[in-house]
Formats: sequence, C-alpha cells, structure tokens
Amino acid sequence: MIPNNTVFLIPARKNSKGLPGKNRKLFKSTASIIPKELSSLVYVSTDDEYILEEAKKYGFNCFQRPDDICLDTSSLKE
Repeated sequence: MIPNNTVFLIPARKNSKGLPGKNRKLFKSTASIIPKELSSLVYVSTDDEYILEEAKKYGFNCFQRPDDICLDTSSLKE
C-alpha cells in the first residue's frame, strides 16, 4: 500500500551530452511499468516537448521545466 502523501517525480532534461536522446528512451521504459492506477501521482518535469506529450498520454501531471534549471550543473532539488 502506498501512503497518501506519496508522489513520484520523473525529471527528464531534453539534452544529454553523453548519450543524446537518453531521457526519451528512459522515460518510455519507466512510464510503461507504472501501474495506471498510480498515474495521478506521477509528476514529470521536462524541457522536452516530446516527453511532455508522451507523459500526457499516460495521464501524468506535467510541468514545463524552465531553461535555467535544465543545465548540466542543475541539481535534482532545483
């Protein structure tokens, strides 16, 4: 049983220097294993329009991530 105050966050930046397109692939594999009944608890933060559209298909809550926190130096806390 999942506690009432639980949410799931999927942070997914658009650009990856090491492996381009990495987060798109990781997002799909992550999203596909989340049970549908938990979709309202999932929050996606991204600057990637493709990932935003995919997240909406799963019924996830979506946030357009501001450019100033989409840097290599940005922390997960930001």
